[in-house]
Amino acid sequence: MYPDESIVMCEKVSKKEKIEAEAHELMHILLNKQGLLRVVSKYEGKNEFLAMEINNAISHKILISRLRNDYNIESELHLKENTNSLSTILRNIEEPHSNNDTNLLKEIGVRLYDIYRTISEIEKEIIEIVSTNQLVESFFQMAKEILSRITIDSSKEVQLKTIKLFLLEIDVEPRSFYYQ
Repeated sequence: MYPDESIVMCEKVSKKEKIEAEAHELMHILLNKQGLLRVVSKYEGKNEFLAMEINNAISHKILISRLRNDYNIESELHLKENTNSLSTILRNIEEPHSNNDTNLLKEIGVRLYDIYRTISEIEKEIIEIVSTNQLVESFFQMAKEILSRITIDSSKEVQLKTIKLFLLEIDVEPRSFYYQ
């Protein structure tokens, strides 16, 4: 889902997977309409991926649970894609240039936190990947400690304060984002 709430779907999925993916993206919009804040980068090409990962880390656990419990829709495709992405994530961490790209490592740390909190069966594997890079581990731990405080019942004020605290902790300027 893009910041303007437009959705683009891959054509190479089954009908069941397409319904699941559409429901997933629509639930992102519904949760936002119900009060869950969304972080959007003010600057095209800068911190857009980090904003997306923060949004996912905050919403996916709620989203997956609501789809299952309220609509009897599983998130198999999403969970499978996240599980399959772990080898690529590890390769990205191990690339020699990655240690100089702290923005990438921040994004990876937040993404691994999102996967960690939504796929309990692979927590151990995620912890092993996280532990391969000190910066990734630090960003993962900060996401785990701070972003986990946000729930669907958190006021917008509490969400905003928590997100800005997280951004400051990972040395990112909160004024670089809109909060919708």
